[in-house]
Amino acid sequence: MAAQTLADYDILGIIPDQVSSPQLIHADPRTGNMLFREGKPFTVIDFDTYMVDSIWVDLGDMLRSLCEDVAEGRDGTLSPEDIRRVVDGYREAAEVGHDPDEFFKWAISAGKRITLELTARFLNDTVIPYFAPDPERYATREEFDRERAELQHRVFNNLVLAETEEGRHYVQSRNL
Repeated sequence: MAAQTLADYDILGIIPDQVSSPQLIHADPRTGNMLFREGKPFTVIDFDTYMVDSIWVDLGDMLRSLCEDVAEGRDGTLSPEDIRRVVDGYREAAEVGHDPDEFFKWAISAGKRITLELTARFLNDTVIPYFAPDPERYATREEFDRERAELQHRVFNNLVLAETEEGRHYVQSRNL
């Protein structure tokens, strides 16, 4: 898995610096830091990591978190169309004024980058411990790290699907 993670990382596109100026971001916009009403997010909490940085850090991690929830079976399904709605909503709220298709492409790239970086952290965790696995759920650190790395790989594949023609066909077939 490490070799595949590095190969995937090597082919990621780079988001041009001029695409967005640093601005105030949450820096940990995972679903665990959102409050929901009737199944829909209405506010974000836990501002201890907010900072001035790139929106791609925020949006990439939000996409990773949403896809991770689905991959772990915590929150139904997340189709490529759903991912597109999240990205479009973020673009509109951030008032960045970029072309929606270009912004979507950069957002998916940011999500894949964050996901692969986290995959690498879990793979590295076996050697240099950082994360704290639940001892009641995992017999060994290696089991925990392998499961978490595999989860991130599924998240990466979900984001790849969102930007492909196959993903668009998936969305169209579900809407019929």
